[in-house]
Amino acid sequence: MKYLATALVAAAAGTGAAVAQEPDRGPAPGAPVTDMAAVQCTVDYLNTVEQVVSAAISQGLSLEKIQAKVTMEDWGGYALFNWVHPGLNAPAAFDDLA
Repeated sequence: MKYLATALVAAAAGTGAAVAQEPDRGPAPGAPVTDMAAVQCTVDYLNTVEQVVSAAISQGLSLEKIQAKVTMEDWGGYALFNWVHPGLNAPAAFDDLA
């Protein structure tokens, strides 16, 4: 998924550790991820994003309605979530799945 690098950086921002491979630019800045539970949490988040955005697309929702409806607030444990999720990850998932 295109949004994997963005989500890895954003999700790890809450734990203070992140390195993701940015397309065509190499590693993103930050410390390498060594906590495999944090990596698994990010994978779980991305899988959930894919599932809920796919279900919303199946219901005929537009990107704007998905951004408003698919808030996934129970995943928001870090300061940038309310910007990263609706502004980057949900739209990227929509683009990948639509």
